[in-house]
Amino acid sequence: MAEVVVRVEKESETKDDVVLRFMISDTGIGISTEEMPKLFTKFHRGTSTLEYNYEGTGIGLYVSRLIVREFGGDISARSELGKGSTFTVSLPMAAKTVQNSQS
Repeated sequence: MAEVVVRVEKESETKDDVVLRFMISDTGIGISTEEMPKLFTKFHRGTSTLEYNYEGTGIGLYVSRLIVREFGGDISARSELGKGSTFTVSLPMAAKTVQNSQS
């Protein structure tokens, strides 16, 4: 059974801004080294040597990167075939917003 873990931590902080890092990890099938450079490209659907069928258009990660970058952040991934993947999203936020949410 695959497991998904979500972690959030403070990446950096200044007087006015805080950068939060969101890490989403799974213990799924992983992504091959050959597929990684194409992962965030438009309409790319990964292929796998494992026998799985996937549906979709291959646009989700591309759109995710556009949205995250629009907010001044970035998204990346690391993966090992057969062992799972970790997607990391870093987003800047106003320090005041972060402080208010912790109250």
